[in-house]
Amino acid sequence: MRFGLDRRKDRSKNGAKPQHFRTLNRRKTIASLVAAALSLTCAIPAQAQDITMNTVTNSTVSTVNSTVSSNVTVISDGKVVTDNTIVSAANEIAKNAAKNGTTADSGTNSTSSASDNASGVTFKQNSAFQSDSAFSNDSSALTGAADTAGEGSDQSAAAADSSASDSTASSTDGKKTDTADSATNAGKSDVTGKTDATDTDDKSDGTADDKNADDTAADDATAADDASSDAADATAQAAASTLGGRDFEGQVTKTINGKTYILIGNEQQLRAIGSDKKVIGRVMRTTQTCVRNKFLDYEWQDTSEATVEYEGDADLASDATLRAKDADDNNSPLLACTALTISQKRTKYYGVSDDGVLTDVKAANTGATYTSTANYIIFRDIDLSKNAAEKSNTNWAPLMFQAIMLGAKSQSPDTARSLWDGVNDKGDAVTDKADRPVISNVTVRQTGAMDQSKQSGVGFFATISNKISLTSNSIASTGETVVSNLHLQNVDVKNESDSFQEQGTLVGGLLKLLGTVLGGLGGVIDWVTGIIPGLGTNLEGVLKGLLNIREEDPSTFATGGFAGRIDGEVTVSGCVVEDVTVSNVKGMTGGFVGYVTGETQYEIITKTLGNLVDGLAKILDTIPGLGLGDLVKWLLNGKVLGIGNLLPIGYYNRVFASLCGEVVGLGVVAGAFVCAGMRGAFFC
Repeated sequence: MRFGLDRRKDRSKNGAKPQHFRTLNRRKTIASLVAAALSLTCAIPAQAQDITMNTVTNSTVSTVNSTVSSNVTVISDGKVVTDNTIVSAANEIAKNAAKNGTTADSGTNSTSSASDNASGVTFKQNSAFQSDSAFSNDSSALTGAADTAGEGSDQSAAAADSSASDSTASSTDGKKTDTADSATNAGKSDVTGKTDATDTDDKSDGTADDKNADDTAADDATAADDASSDAADATAQAAASTLGGRDFEGQVTKTINGKTYILIGNEQQLRAIGSDKKVIGRVMRTTQTCVRNKFLDYEWQDTSEATVEYEGDADLASDATLRAKDADDNNSPLLACTALTISQKRTKYYGVSDDGVLTDVKAANTGATYTSTANYIIFRDIDLSKNAAEKSNTNWAPLMFQAIMLGAKSQSPDTARSLWDGVNDKGDAVTDKADRPVISNVTVRQTGAMDQSKQSGVGFFATISNKISLTSNSIASTGETVVSNLHLQNVDVKNESDSFQEQGTLVGGLLKLLGTVLGGLGGVIDWVTGIIPGLGTNLEGVLKGLLNIREEDPSTFATGGFAGRIDGEVTVSGCVVEDVTVSNVKGMTGGFVGYVTGETQYEIITKTLGNLVDGLAKILDTIPGLGLGDLVKWLLNGKVLGIGNLLPIGYYNRVFASLCGEVVGLGVVAGAFVCAGMRGAFFC
């Protein structure tokens, strides 16, 4: 690609030599001379000594320079050539030159200029002739070379441009040079049948520049087309990545079979699970102006195009963080539109409806929160090597999870609503139209004393378990917990914890959290400060008892690449862990999961719990991951229930299906006790 100025214009401005235009007859004469010389090569008999291409060329030039009559003497390498065929051919050349009224000297000036100033382009040095492949593989090479001297059809001249000049230039540096163009185009007819201007100032001629300009323009056009195509592809990919098969860009929740699913599209959302932060969709803004309408009333009207105020949780830029707070209707809630405020302006905020149009801002304020009991669909690949909220800490905090989490990437991400083709009608499984998202670079570092009020188990998931339903007559699961179609890649889990935090601090925090919740229950029981009838202890005692149960459970330190613990009515399917290393200073360690157990369902055959049910249910909700077994053990230990008051009526077995448990590239698994590390199955 050439970025310089037009040389023809430059020369005229800089006082360079004017361009001289030769006559067509002169150029034909020169062409005839060289063509005849070339023909001599083939006419020389086998016995005509050792005349090479170089000697023939030199011989021809010497003859032309010394003779203009019909009786010529042919000299080759300082010796007189007497071969009749050669002498006759030289005589014929001289006669033709004389008839055309042009001296041989004038015809050789251009050739000599080319020879002196265009190394690698003259007959003597042209690699197109020296290379055997030029003759054997390209029958036009010889013809094209002859035509560069000016003889032959316009088409041959064009062929010479690409064959002789380009071939020679590319033999040195792969590029076409101005010098090569000068030598090739000097005194040559172009493809239009017009005579090229002949340069005698050792510079490239105008035609060469025009051709190079055309080549450059063509290259530029091709490059522009490629760039345009690449840009279009990038735009399409960006659009597909942005939409991801959802109903509209900015969408962050979806209702399927009566259940609300939070759509996870980035690492900030994934890290927020369990934080109880608010889920916020796309927020748009416009400028509104107070105007008087045709009914003589005053109202706020949009007077600008809508622009994005907040992209929405699922569409954050890579360095952006979650908004985590509701959007207001406008920025001036106290400013009324009246005759006194006419022409006043304010900023109005909107949400986006399911069909992608502006609607009330309540659509952005979804009401959902990132809890461990909410349902999720992960619809993009997520890289956890970055943390926009805390750039210096990219470690992953293990999840306590009790709901539905599906990995579902649309197979047609640029098509609206295609994402839902990958989820079944019940919303509890994926279909064959869902691709598996990759969650990469998962680093877990469990150090120091474990907070047993928030966590049990170590891995990408700490514990996957079902929620507990406690009623006056049963202790059961509220429903199946499902984790499906996730691919964890480059996973490094290390548990260095072997002790628990001191209970006093933890209980104090739980009491503060439960104070308002339990105080609002009413009734005759003082849940906050008094002794709870039937339990024989106060709230603090209840909490300590539950924490003791967790501390006594050896599986609390269970560690795995995918999950530390899987407990109860849980189905894990279609999940893969790739390139995983797991280590644990305590027991129960596995490449996929460290500990797995089911849970028993009980019927309570006593009315002892009575009014305790609601309060106990609230307490259980504050300690994530408590299993049915934990609750039963606590009730029995506290003598709230006797063993005879509980009737086992069922068993919740954990289910592994499809690719669940597949571990690719299992690294070192170290610890006091190592659970099975086989593909597809882990038993403790």
